[in-house]
Amino acid sequence: MAKGLNRRAFIKMASGAAAAVSANWFLPKFSSAAVDEIRIGGLFELSGGLSTLGVVQAKGAEYAIKVINETGGAVGSKPGVLGKPVKLLVEDTESKVPSGLAKAKKLVERDKVHVLTGITMSSISIAVQEYIKEKKIPFFNTGSGNEALVTPPNCGRYFFKGLIGTPQSALAVQYPARKYGNRVYFVADDYTWGYTYVKFFKKALELMGKPEVVGEDYTPFNTDNYAPFITKAMAAKPAFLVAAVAGGYARFITQANQMGLKIPIHHPYFSKPDVKAAGDAALGLTCGGEFLIDNPKVPRAKKFAEGLKAFTGDTPGATEAHAFNGVEMICKAIQQAGGLDPDKIVEALENMVFQESVIMPGYKFRKCDHGPTVDVYVLEVIKHPEYGYDVKMVEQIKDPEVLMLPCGQTGCEEAMKKS
Repeated sequence: MAKGLNRRAFIKMASGAAAAVSANWFLPKFSSAAVDEIRIGGLFELSGGLSTLGVVQAKGAEYAIKVINETGGAVGSKPGVLGKPVKLLVEDTESKVPSGLAKAKKLVERDKVHVLTGITMSSISIAVQEYIKEKKIPFFNTGSGNEALVTPPNCGRYFFKGLIGTPQSALAVQYPARKYGNRVYFVADDYTWGYTYVKFFKKALELMGKPEVVGEDYTPFNTDNYAPFITKAMAAKPAFLVAAVAGGYARFITQANQMGLKIPIHHPYFSKPDVKAAGDAALGLTCGGEFLIDNPKVPRAKKFAEGLKAFTGDTPGATEAHAFNGVEMICKAIQQAGGLDPDKIVEALENMVFQESVIMPGYKFRKCDHGPTVDVYVLEVIKHPEYGYDVKMVEQIKDPEVLMLPCGQTGCEEAMKKS
């Protein structure tokens, strides 16, 4: 998204026909005969309950396209991929399953994309995953950490989950339990994602001993009013509160602050747009994550952040980083596959150890379920002098795979095989 292009303008551009955001103004000068191109379909929540994440996710993917088409980026030394320009065709899922599935079908059947990427809402992803099994189109999800995506019946050969899973990021809840005590109150979204997170938060706390759960509530997705749930949480007097809310991320934090909540809050992940919207009320919030701008292990992360800020006007969070990483890995897989055969792209992703990733060196997938294996951190929200509202690493999680089913027990192994 070019600097100055706001969310409303981007949605307008993306509605109706797909938006070819790899527009000619930044494409390199390929041969005039090169009418063929590599087409990536981007499905993003540009409107609806998760638009705060979807809009910035689209920016991260678009910036990756720009870098690859201009320089090759981490994909290769020459612009584009296999001597061809890469085009990102964007569709708005509207944060709705029927719309997201319809847009995926449009991208595949009408626009003839070679690969799909994006999607934050796990319910939309699951619907698209079922569709791509039939069409055999690789789909690299860069927005959802829900472990349900890589468990039966949803897992499959052509699907890759770019974010760390619920069992990995849930381990960060051990930090506030050690710091404040094990009395915990859960507030979560009333759909699969919220229930899955609460399940794994409990498992993570049980590794430390039996937690004292003093309350557990499930809220309507993206509700405008969290006051009744916050009131109940305050009355229960927990040592800390876990808020597994996605669409209402910023509203929950803001309303809790307005109501005088003094209890520490832990969230599953860091969303820079939501934290920015909540302002100082979010300071001290803890969460799990794997992306840091100032990560000594990933010097390229700083360069990525500077480049994206020049491109969009804002420094990135994990959402943009994952979208960027996903496009780079897709393009690198196509380069390694030597073409657009979907099974060869899948094999390239399965065997890739992406040392240049802006997330973490050696980024890779488990072959048994196509979930990622990377370092996981406990993060705390701070106000950074250069990046604004951001996060610092509190500690690194020592065994991020302790709650993950080991390969051979996932139930996905058969689904990974070539048919």
